Amino acid sequence: MEAIFGATYMTLGREAARELVLRLIAPLLDDEAVLNSGRDWKTDLQELVASRAWGEVRYEVSGEGPDHARHYTAKAVVAGQVAGTGEGTSKKEAERLAAEAAYRVLL
Repeated sequence: MEAIFGATYMTLGREAARELVLRLIAPLLDDEAVLNSGRDWKTDLQELVASRAWGEVRYEVSGEGPDHARHYTAKAVVAGQVAGTGEGTSKKEAERLAAEAAYRVLL
């Protein structure tokens, strides 16, 4: 993308490059999924739970299917209650999605 922006700037000028950047990047700034894609939900949930003295976060993970195509379901448990669930093709992904769901519920 940088090369495209740079080439546009060099060829068509500053205003054309600015318009291109805004046209391609601005919609991403309104997309919550894109903005939060790099967020560490497990740490965020742990910090939220600690700040409210609710104990520790525990994850219950189960998997099904053959080893080469396993599907996981995770539950984020806070104060003995399931606060969020998530599903994914890895334990890590399922836990991350469960932590995100729990964070959104508990916040």
